Amino acid sequence: MYYKVHLFSQVIRGEPVSTLKKTEQNEINTLSSTLLSTLDEKKFFGKLSSFIAKKVNADNSFVFLVLEDKSTKLMVENGKKAKGTKIMSAGEGPSGHVVRTKSPYFSNNVKRDPLFSGESYGEDINAELIIPVAHEGIMVATIHFQMKGVEKTFTIDQLALAKEILNTQTIPVSNMKMYLAAKNLNDALSKKIDNLIQDKEKRIETGGAYKALEPDFNYQSKEMSVLIDLADKLSQVDGPVLIQGESATGKELVAKRIHCRSERKDRPFLVVSASSFTEENLEIELFGIEGLNPSGKLMVRPGIFERANGGTVVIKGLSRLNSNIQSRLIQLISSKKINRVSGHAPVSTNVRIIATDQNEIEELMDKEVISKELIYFFNSIRVPGLKERQEDIELLATKFLNGTRTGEEQKTLAPGVVKALTEYSWPGNIRELRNTMEQAYLLAEGRVIEKAHLAKRVIENKGMQEEKDLSPISYTGMTLGDLERLHICDTLDHTQGNKTKTAKILGITVKTLYNKLHSYGMIHPKV
Repeated sequence: MYYKVHLFSQVIRGEPVSTLKKTEQNEINTLSSTLLSTLDEKKFFGKLSSFIAKKVNADNSFVFLVLEDKSTKLMVENGKKAKGTKIMSAGEGPSGHVVRTKSPYFSNNVKRDPLFSGESYGEDINAELIIPVAHEGIMVATIHFQMKGVEKTFTIDQLALAKEILNTQTIPVSNMKMYLAAKNLNDALSKKIDNLIQDKEKRIETGGAYKALEPDFNYQSKEMSVLIDLADKLSQVDGPVLIQGESATGKELVAKRIHCRSERKDRPFLVVSASSFTEENLEIELFGIEGLNPSGKLMVRPGIFERANGGTVVIKGLSRLNSNIQSRLIQLISSKKINRVSGHAPVSTNVRIIATDQNEIEELMDKEVISKELIYFFNSIRVPGLKERQEDIELLATKFLNGTRTGEEQKTLAPGVVKALTEYSWPGNIRELRNTMEQAYLLAEGRVIEKAHLAKRVIENKGMQEEKDLSPISYTGMTLGDLERLHICDTLDHTQGNKTKTAKILGITVKTLYNKLHSYGMIHPKV
């Protein structure tokens, strides 16, 4: 083992001597208790740096926090919150060097050391020692110590002491690393939400002139290959499209791909969710409204179909549209004209309609939720649920796990985890898988995701359905009541214990279903 020691531009190698015995153990324990009692990173590193500075007889101390992009930010000076803001780019300056090498560094002549050439030091600062704060290979911070006066320098023993003290604080540092990771994730999500809100406001202010970017699809299953091929073919046909599939399967992404591969790709792409509006407000949002203000002046508010002229409008939840809106859509598709709410003259607009819905088209027609006249305008495609494309689960899980992370920040899935993920039914589809992987990344301190890091519902989903499927059912000796109970139990399993959906599928009321479950002595929602 050796450390680089710059003394008048010379390199000295030597074996560090342990000096931790000079530090009372009760002081170390007190420091650990103090650090474990706070999640304020400034207080945490203020206490830690001050303690080590005292033990190595340093005159000054300061701490740089390592950010996600490997840049460093001055956070603490002499145990207190730093005044002002100083951010060093990745690899820049002494802190950047230590982050890149993950090794300690000290110089006993900073004015002649090239590494410190860009730093501004007072005349009395002569030596600086830097130690990295890391856990499981992840850099958290760099702690810097300084000596004043040419007669004061750092030694290898002082460096060894600083490192040994830091090594006694593994648990507090681990806790702080996890806290900072969660905080960074929360900040990133908050920023993403703010950006989405700003983006939505911008689209409204600019009249919906929003161009979509073609999304990436990660798949290797035959089911998705067939879907993508069909979507690409539909992109070359300018008629309405109905995209069906369970919640969170990526229906909107498929709609965006169709738009981006069509001749309308450079025109607006707007999405409206029917469930976000009342029936009256949805009609205004889609078709616009006009009327007279108190002064008698005509006021016009264009709807989405006008603002997206030349582009594509995605309507999420086709089955939620009332009969009046359906009639208006038929007029738009047939004549490329609309009438604003309270309007008198038709307005021309050229948009492509892509609708999405969780219900099958046959179900929509059988229940007459959507008029057949409207349905017949649509070409229909279906997005498979995650349980139908098991070949893609490991691929998607790895993508969601690491996101844009690179190098040592990336983590891998243990074989048992892959098996658990592929056996799980994923009722929440892509959204559930993404959240499961993001949670697993935070829980795993190492670089391998184990089963213990997965959500409990995923871990416990093993073999029950397989055993049921593999065991042939004998109907011999069964009464009509037994068959009814078996059918109700199977339907409950299919709906993940959702009694409202179960009652709807069985064609009975929820109250009747509860009465039957009570008569069976069934307490839990799943049997």
